[in-house]
Amino acid sequence: MAVVINEFEVLPEPRPAAKSDANAGAKSEGEAPEKLEPRDVQTALRQIDQQSLRVWAH
Repeated sequence: MAVVINEFEVLPEPRPAAKSDANAGAKSEGEAPEKLEPRDVQTALRQIDQQSLRVWAH
C-alpha cells in the first residue's frame, strides 16, 4: 500500500503581459484578486478533503 507523507503542489505565478514597464504588471494593494471558477473551487475543496483523510488515516 502506498503512503503519502508530504504532499504539495507547485503552482507557477502568472507572467505579466508587458515587460517593458516594470509597474505595468504590478498589482496595487486595493485591487481585488482574480475570481475563481466554480470547478476550481470544487477541485481545491476535494484536494483538501482527500489530504485530511490521508492525515487522519495515519
